[in-house]
Amino acid sequence: MKTKKIASRISIYVLIIVAMVFVVFTSINYTVSRRILIDKTRISGQLVQERVHESVETRLINITSRSVELSEISLENYPGGNEGVGELLKTFVGGLDGVSVCVVTVGHGPEQYLIGYNKIYDTVFIAETNRYSEKGWFKSPIETGEIFWSEPHFGLIGKDLKMITVSVPIFMNGKASGIVGVRISLDWLDQLVSSIKVFDSGFAFLISKEHTLLTYLKKDYIMTRKLEDLTLSLDEDELKTFLNDVDLGLSGTILINEPDVLDESLFVMHHPMELLGGTLLVVVPASEVLGDLKTLTLELFTVSLLAILLIGAFVFIVVRKFLNPLKKLNTSVKLFGEGEFDVHFPEPNVLDEVGMLSQSFIRMKNNLIKNELLLEESTEERQKIETQIDFAARIQNSILPKETPEFLKKSGIDIFGLLQPAKKVGGDLFDYFVSEDKQLYFIIGDVTGKGIPASFFMGMTRTYFRVEGKYSKSVKELMNKVNQDLCQTNTESIFVTLFCGILDLETWQLEYCNAGHNLPRLIKKDGSVIKIHEQHGSPLGLMLKQNYNSSQMILEPGDKFIGFTDGVTEASNKDEVLFGKSGIRDLFEESAIYEKSAKETCLAVFSSVKKFSEREQQEDDITILVFQRK
Repeated sequence: MKTKKIASRISIYVLIIVAMVFVVFTSINYTVSRRILIDKTRISGQLVQERVHESVETRLINITSRSVELSEISLENYPGGNEGVGELLKTFVGGLDGVSVCVVTVGHGPEQYLIGYNKIYDTVFIAETNRYSEKGWFKSPIETGEIFWSEPHFGLIGKDLKMITVSVPIFMNGKASGIVGVRISLDWLDQLVSSIKVFDSGFAFLISKEHTLLTYLKKDYIMTRKLEDLTLSLDEDELKTFLNDVDLGLSGTILINEPDVLDESLFVMHHPMELLGGTLLVVVPASEVLGDLKTLTLELFTVSLLAILLIGAFVFIVVRKFLNPLKKLNTSVKLFGEGEFDVHFPEPNVLDEVGMLSQSFIRMKNNLIKNELLLEESTEERQKIETQIDFAARIQNSILPKETPEFLKKSGIDIFGLLQPAKKVGGDLFDYFVSEDKQLYFIIGDVTGKGIPASFFMGMTRTYFRVEGKYSKSVKELMNKVNQDLCQTNTESIFVTLFCGILDLETWQLEYCNAGHNLPRLIKKDGSVIKIHEQHGSPLGLMLKQNYNSSQMILEPGDKFIGFTDGVTEASNKDEVLFGKSGIRDLFEESAIYEKSAKETCLAVFSSVKKFSEREQQEDDITILVFQRK
């Protein structure tokens, strides 16, 4: 596994956290400052709009007002006739900046005609009205009775003159029957709008109600381009919304790119011009609005980066200093873990977490050395005990009968016992011997508990059985004596369940006593199974004055006796299901069990129990004793 130093890791974590804080702070600062600057720009733009609007509207209102005054003069009988009207128009045009041409209608009906004055050529002209009857600037005021502003157009005289016309209706008898048409030079209007300063490099321009450019930074765009012809960096929906706001006469601000004007982002503010029916637009480069913010953000980022590096270096040095004792402790612990128990652990100078850890390792070292000595001693003792247990197991195994004695075989008895302790030594027992008067004494029992105490009690029981059996002529006498012997020497309240029997090898009479033991089975020659169900008293070793009884039966030729301990019936599988009485019944009712020898029967029963339990570790001692009359 790749090692990583704590000082480096902590420094990296601190740097990451500090960097995240600076990034969040810088982002918030940029966002808030940008919004403030944009709001400030919008307010400034609105002030510029109002100033431009006021300047333009003042000039145009003056022209419109004078035109209305002119429309109220009766020219039908004006002194001097047409020449007098011409002089009036010349005076009118001369008194208004930006006005190039003024025309009025004289008379009404079929005799109506038009008199005009062109300032550029200093010419008075007369024209027939039917030539302009279909023109919007002529027709609309008469039809609506309202002042009309035309779209940009070229002049009547001088086709290269770009103009816009304001038409004021002339009323006779309450009905509009003629017009006063005043044509304003777009060059003059453009100069007027362009003369107003907008920030450092911003500008303003006008568009008509049909979006035609009335003034613009590029002069060749005037009257030749419309607002939507400009290269606006807006998608279809944004452009549609923008143009719709303009058509509805709404004010607002958008951010666009216009490479034909300035190769950068632009703030465009629009405001309606009620007098013209068009819109005033103010353009401000975003760099003038956000330039200082970008510079400030860059400076803040540089300072933040330097601060992060300084904090990282400081944290690394401080953490490394504080972790130096831990480094020394780590070296000592590594050597200690490799088996060098005489390694020196550094004594702590400060009782902080590292100091307390160092003290803990010092205590652990001392305790481990002590425990190692104790472990060596206990290991030696354990080895001695295991050796003694092995010796006891061999002794226990050696005292058990192994094969059927030749005398019993000649007498017609096949007998075999099997004892498999759960541990090295166990508390189960079986034994048998033949007395001088040709009687077979046998027992099978189960001592409470397991291990060495049970094995000692088992040895005592076997010894008393053999000693007392030489002088006892009946089973109940033998059981009473053995019980008294066990009770007198039993200080630990251990007891043993025991089935004891005496079989007369001449009469084949079996006297037996069951002291709390599992019920044996008798398999008859025809294969039927008989449960020897009598109980004659409590287990041995419990009550000194217990008086045991016995029962008798005749063993027929071919009868097979099978006794066993609870290690057979209480054996369980992985599902905690017991082998139990049903397992015993099924096993013993098999015809093949009868045909087996005593040894084969013992092994068959033991094999069935092991196969059923499917456990590697045996849970209880298993003992089986089988004998059969031939």
